[in-house]
Amino acid sequence: MVDKNGTKIFEGDIMPVYEGIKEYLYKVLYNGDCFMLGFLDSDQGSYPLSNKNNISEVVGNIYDNSDLFEAMESQERSE
Repeated sequence: MVDKNGTKIFEGDIMPVYEGIKEYLYKVLYNGDCFMLGFLDSDQGSYPLSNKNNISEVVGNIYDNSDLFEAMESQERSE
């Protein structure tokens, strides 16, 4: 699977998903059968990754982009 720019998607990648006008960051998981989107801070609440998820682009990964975790945490506190 690739994002809108043709970048290959791997486990651990971080992707924004748009739900209405809000943007949520999810991590890509692999469960042995398919790729899933899950919350950055948990493996709970994951769902299959598909083009129906309003996928835009890979914005980083959980290994190299800890700043995205911090942005996500501050976003959750402000809601």
